[in-house]
Amino acid sequence: MEKIKTIFYFALPIFLIVGYITYYIFYTSNEATEEQVNSYIANSRVIRLNKVTVLSDSTKQYTHFFAIASYPKSKTVIVITSSDNKFYLIADYNHKQSPVAGGLINNRTLNAKINTPEYDDPRLGTREKPIPILYFNDANSPDNIYIDDAQYHKNVKEYLTYDKKINSKK
Repeated sequence: MEKIKTIFYFALPIFLIVGYITYYIFYTSNEATEEQVNSYIANSRVIRLNKVTVLSDSTKQYTHFFAIASYPKSKTVIVITSSDNKFYLIADYNHKQSPVAGGLINNRTLNAKINTPEYDDPRLGTREKPIPILYFNDANSPDNIYIDDAQYHKNVKEYLTYDKKINSKK
């Protein structure tokens, strides 16, 4: 019995280390590149969303097992609709407390930066497949409710890596 315990104590850390290294290799090979992030941002435009109605507001983890164990990442997800009758998903990828909250943006007018190809895609904009918003500010008080440029860059990178899975083998 003592031999089994000894083997277990040596094998478990080795298994965890090998598993983490394997995950890290696969994660970094699937991470969005700076070129892809900059292209996504360059293909985006600002639109005005009037009479925003918040449909749901939640926080979700978006990484896999090993990353959650070592460095959990979560995103604030707010599903909204506006006077244009399309559905949008505000996503703020922030492992700390996000400054974005559904209650703050309800009944507001927002300036949202949206990727043009996604906005023009007829499959997006429904309740099941809302159009992602990774950057916005309040049209009437832009210094109070907003996502800043640095967070926008991070949001795009995380969105392309985890949600859109731009470099994954699918």
